[in-house]
Amino acid sequence: MWLTPDVCYRLYRIGHAHRSAGASSGKAIAVFAHEAWHLHGVSREALANCYAYQSGVSVGQALGLTAGTARGLMHEQLADNPADFGATPAYVVPHGCHAGGSLDLHLDDDHFP
Repeated sequence: MWLTPDVCYRLYRIGHAHRSAGASSGKAIAVFAHEAWHLHGVSREALANCYAYQSGVSVGQALGLTAGTARGLMHEQLADNPADFGATPAYVVPHGCHAGGSLDLHLDDDHFP
């Protein structure tokens, strides 16, 4: 997995302080989770993003965030996805990427942002 020094630093800060620094923390968690899905064999960027926003809640919790904070960060990343990736549509989450949708991983009721 290749992560920029900025993403690594932000993940370190979350784990060290056990708190979020806002949207940049959410982005770092989402990037980490996104790349992890590629390591699991998911090749499509949009699908990796969809799964990352869901599993990012667990990543945030593993770094010491509360479930609510982690879910809020991933909710923000999911909501901002179309605007953030407007210039790179291959990263825009597919239509089934919502709670109960065809791409819901059904991790539990609290993991879909």
